[in-house]
Amino acid sequence: MRLTDAKIQSLSNQLLEALEALPQVTFRGTASQVGFTIKSIMTEDLRREDQLDEEVKRLLEHHLRGKSRMSIDYNTLFRKAKAQMIRERKLVI
Repeated sequence: MRLTDAKIQSLSNQLLEALEALPQVTFRGTASQVGFTIKSIMTEDLRREDQLDEEVKRLLEHHLRGKSRMSIDYNTLFRKAKAQMIRERKLVI
C-alpha cells in the first residue's frame, strides 16, 4: 500500500470533518463509527488497487518472458495494462 495507516487515518478524518460541515449530510451513527467506516473503505480500496497492480505485473511478466526488454518501456506498458483492466472491470480507482 502506498499510504501509511497514519496517512489513511488523517485523510479519513479530513473527509469526516468535511462531511460534518455540510448541512445536507446526516450520519446514521456516531462520528467515530462513520470515521471508522470511511477508513475501512479507503483501506479496502487501496488493498484492491494493490491486488490489481500485482495482477498486472504477473500478466506483463508472463507476456514479456523471453523477450528483450531493451525496446520496451515497462512502466508505460504497466500503466496501459492497468488502465485497460480498470476499464474492463469498470473499477473506480
